[in-house]
Amino acid sequence: MTAAQAAHGFFMPAMCLRFWPQWVWAKQAITQGAYGRVLAARFRRVSEPPGWSRSTYFNGEQSGGALLDLHIHDTDFVQFLFGRPRGVFSTGLTRFSGAIDHVVTNI
Repeated sequence: MTAAQAAHGFFMPAMCLRFWPQWVWAKQAITQGAYGRVLAARFRRVSEPPGWSRSTYFNGEQSGGALLDLHIHDTDFVQFLFGRPRGVFSTGLTRFSGAIDHVVTNI
């Protein structure tokens, strides 16, 4: 039985970035046009492996690597800010975990 099946059809990652105070501020500033219309944006996350999942992070079958453990949250936040994108291109590489450890996405 998969985790989604065990959850009776309701399964989702916790999209926590939407609720962090500094990102709530950013969403409000963009929505209200406090600094004018956003013409372009660049988001970059450079970090060491997360401390909360060190025991499984380097096992891509368990963590999903950076793509599913971290990048999914960044992608959700960009969509939260600007809406559903018209196009997306991602590329990544595997180096440590057996899953995607580094990913670059253009939206």
